[in-house]
Amino acid sequence: MSVPVIVAVICFSMVILIGIVFALLYLFRRKFMPYHADAVEKSWEDLDEKTRVLIIALMRVAGGGWMASSIAIGMFMYLFILEGDRLSAPGMVVIGLAVSIPTLLATLIVKRRTKANPPVFAVVLAIVLMLAGLFSALLL
Repeated sequence: MSVPVIVAVICFSMVILIGIVFALLYLFRRKFMPYHADAVEKSWEDLDEKTRVLIIALMRVAGGGWMASSIAIGMFMYLFILEGDRLSAPGMVVIGLAVSIPTLLATLIVKRRTKANPPVFAVVLAIVLMLAGLFSALLL
């Protein structure tokens, strides 16, 4: 494999890893994240049952989106590595940005309007890695 291919594979693999970590956290937690508590200035136990149900449902949707995008990027990476399909790289970026941009916007809103410290860095890192992977893939 050439150096640009290796760099692209590393970048996209890290994006997949970040996505799976987000997915697992949001799919399997039984209560909201610590930064959610900071945002609403309440503990999980202080929320009424209907609010808890809604928050968990929204977390599952977010986790499902991260898992689906990670799986799709993984499938495109298979085509990229084994088949040498250069068009897979833009496909990976489109899928990744489709979940990362709304996530970034949501985390920035929470950061700006509350006392919470959401994972803005991780989302920005995923976006930068996708763009670096795309740039590297296009150098082939």
